[in-house]
Amino acid sequence: MKKALGLLAFTLMGMASGQQLSFNNFPPFLTTVTDAKAAGQGDIGVASAPDVFSQRWNPSKYVFSDRKRAFGLTHIPLRKSDFAGFSQANLSFYNRLDDRRAYAMSIHFSGYDTQQTAIFSDNFQGNQKAYELAIDASYIMKLSNTFSMGVSGRFLSLRGTGFQREPSLLSDAASLYGVDVSAFYSGNEIAYSKFNGLWRAGMHLYNLRGKLPENPDSVEKNIPTLLKVGAGFDFIFNQDHTLAINTEFKTALNTHMSNPNTVSQKGAILALGSEYAIKEQLFLRTGYSYGIQRATDRFLALGAGLGSKDYIFDIAFILANQSEENPIRSKFRFSISIEL
Repeated sequence: MKKALGLLAFTLMGMASGQQLSFNNFPPFLTTVTDAKAAGQGDIGVASAPDVFSQRWNPSKYVFSDRKRAFGLTHIPLRKSDFAGFSQANLSFYNRLDDRRAYAMSIHFSGYDTQQTAIFSDNFQGNQKAYELAIDASYIMKLSNTFSMGVSGRFLSLRGTGFQREPSLLSDAASLYGVDVSAFYSGNEIAYSKFNGLWRAGMHLYNLRGKLPENPDSVEKNIPTLLKVGAGFDFIFNQDHTLAINTEFKTALNTHMSNPNTVSQKGAILALGSEYAIKEQLFLRTGYSYGIQRATDRFLALGAGLGSKDYIFDIAFILANQSEENPIRSKFRFSISIEL
């Protein structure tokens, strides 16, 4: 009963917040981090400890989870004075079938629909409207006691790229499929002189697909192909105190851009993050993301988590110097995961 009430309250909080942003600055939604655990460490998740939101970062981590199954929900609350007509939802679920197999599913939706109008060069007024949807599923298998691999399939739908002269007409629309390949290594605990330690490493080749037949530019901007690799180490001081240090490198592989005037998502990012856990009930996080080519990918992150064996509630805040390209970056993120 307590789990259901908590989930209901979290959902109502998400439905109650109105949001609005400039459509020309509408952020690439598959590259916008919504779960607070990863966001609080500088958008890191490919080699961190498993959690319910691993589907977005590295599904191969699920078979190493201590929980058999869990459900997760994320939300980015925005002020009505700044944003209206924008909605976002991310639902994740996984289930470990046994010690060696697991499957996971998630739904990610971002929508923008406003009655505001804009003046075109011919003084014509038009409406802004768009939605972006991803539905994916993964199957993971442990190939050894320390190594696993997974494959994911994804349906993608992107529609709308700017002001429309007719509200019922959306200038750009695309429905396509993507495939992921992931791998994860979680070593055995090692006894050092003053602490125990555990090494982890991960790889996620995200959203592989063929070249689009027509007008690929807007899709490439919003749904890029990504390569993510990372490593992490846990300092296990005792059973109640653990410090995890994680690093991650990611780069966009969108090689299908046909319009040289289109803003490309190409560019590499190097991130460093940490999480300090106290009795697996209180979590303190921080991280820094450094965009090697793009200043908009440079920011500091802070986060925290509170929970128990049955649920974990996380919060994160991104301190970004540049918000023009992604206006929802400098906002709070909330996540809740519930063991089923």
